Amino acid sequence: MYLPVTCTMRCTDIWRSIIALQILKKNKLEILFFGTTMYQNRNIHNLMNDFDLEIPMYLNSKNIFDFIENLKIKKGEKYFEENLIIIYQNLIKKKIFKSSEMIYLKAWLKDCNNL
Repeated sequence: MYLPVTCTMRCTDIWRSIIALQILKKNKLEILFFGTTMYQNRNIHNLMNDFDLEIPMYLNSKNIFDFIENLKIKKGEKYFEENLIIIYQNLIKKKIFKSSEMIYLKAWLKDCNNL
């Protein structure tokens, strides 16, 4: 799954999941969750800094979810890449991500296609 880079580090995995979920829902696909398989020994860091970086997530996640739920995307695995681009283009227009996000997304898609 593509990990956006023009939002804070504390938002990137949540927003990536919201976007992926929309594409999966369009295709009537589901996500399976299960317990962790690893242990993370956390480094010492400032929890207030973490919270500050998470504020955009708390303020925008529902809006992102509601907004992309109403976007017209196509059904079918062959449209996954096109749908991802459509969603990010629209989130850039809403100023959730910076315009440079498309550079990173397209580079990631190119790398994936070259695998």
